[in-house]
Amino acid sequence: MATVNFSVPDEVKKAFDRAFKSTSKSAVIADLMQRAVADLEHKQQRTELFRLLTKRRRARPNVRSEYSLGAYIGAYVTLVVDASVVV
Repeated sequence: MATVNFSVPDEVKKAFDRAFKSTSKSAVIADLMQRAVADLEHKQQRTELFRLLTKRRRARPNVRSEYSLGAYIGAYVTLVVDASVVV
């Protein structure tokens, strides 16, 4: 098992000691270190996924705004017509 030394402000050490006075401090620190590693890995995965999605977005053809607006209006008109038939 490895021994690790950290320097922290006195206030942090005192608060930690109070909060975990009846708990194995080594276990708490080991758990926090594992979480920090997992958080960093997830952050790196999210960053890479965002990079890939952004890259693909640039390569994807754009939809013309007139088509988008027409599709939106068409869906709205269909919804209104269907709603009036039901009523």
